[in-house]
Amino acid sequence: MRLADGRVKVTDFGLAKPVDPGSEPALTAMGVVVGTPDYIAPEQARGETIDERVDIYALGGTMYFILTGMPPFRTGKPAEDKYLKVVARHLRNPPPDATQANPSVDRELSELTKLMMAKKPADRPSYDELIARLTQVLARIDPSAVPLLISSRERSRPIELPGLVHPGGRAATLDEQVTYSDGDLDRVPPRAFPGWLVALTFVCIALFVAGLVVYLRRAEPAEPSGAPPADAKVGAVGDAPAAAAAAAPTGMLVVRRKDGTQFYAAPKPVNLQAFRELFSKHEQTGKPDEPVVLVSYNEARSYATTRGNRLLTSDEWDAASTMPGFINNDVFEWVDSVDDKQKTVRKHGKAETRLDSRHKDVTFRMGRNFP
Repeated sequence: MRLADGRVKVTDFGLAKPVDPGSEPALTAMGVVVGTPDYIAPEQARGETIDERVDIYALGGTMYFILTGMPPFRTGKPAEDKYLKVVARHLRNPPPDATQANPSVDRELSELTKLMMAKKPADRPSYDELIARLTQVLARIDPSAVPLLISSRERSRPIELPGLVHPGGRAATLDEQVTYSDGDLDRVPPRAFPGWLVALTFVCIALFVAGLVVYLRRAEPAEPSGAPPADAKVGAVGDAPAAAAAAAPTGMLVVRRKDGTQFYAAPKPVNLQAFRELFSKHEQTGKPDEPVVLVSYNEARSYATTRGNRLLTSDEWDAASTMPGFINNDVFEWVDSVDDKQKTVRKHGKAETRLDSRHKDVTFRMGRNFP
């Protein structure tokens, strides 16, 4: 989940299943499958005994989603992405290669994702192996992230106290409440930062300062893809407060519906360059700033959802098209539809129904709910 301030949080709204429930009543019976189809491990889908390796599989699926913008074994077509069909691919198909969907993905990271999604639990890496390999990848891709990974890992491990013995005979750790004499505690050596970590920290600080200097001295950045032209008026319709327009997402218009509620709408369709950032194999020819065409309804909806937005409804499209700053192109645009076969397109007040496929004269733009 990406927060408004840019931070990323890992969340889980699914069901948790205990590995060893003991005498506790079970939520599901033996052999009953409960799980999210996009990240369910094969052994969990078969109703077999599970352990922490199902989480390694799910984490691999999550990493594939992050790298490609699409969950593993999904096609983007509702008829092909029903629950049982997706689960069947988890059972039979080999782990997907992220570089096939996104050629710009780091190859080593893609191979690690495939290894995490191995069909046999024994072929998947352990948590320690996974952290070691991710640390090596991060050291090559983003060295500044390595200290954070190491520090979080160190906090999760119990720290042994040399020279002190637990009453049971094993070495004691700091997270155990064991009573020792003053003389015992005097033998605990002070913990110091390793020298390599200190050196790496200084290197990261130097890189940050150098990058900051380059950023401050560089020329004025170009207008981001998908942003409205400099002379486009971005604001609210009718009597919508000016504060709402000022708080609108970058480059979006605040539009009022007939019932008085408001929503955000992009002033112009998604351009070819922005669309190829997510769908790199799009075969359309033309200039990067031209509206993207040859996009199916499902592709348009997937792109908007991945970017945290959605498609406009027909009524919203009509309301937005009458306001200043809204750019009407000489092509139709996909709008949100509940029909599984016939989809709606709009242009200059005209509405048509089309099959859910790619059309040379159809593009799309994005909308977002008003907070």
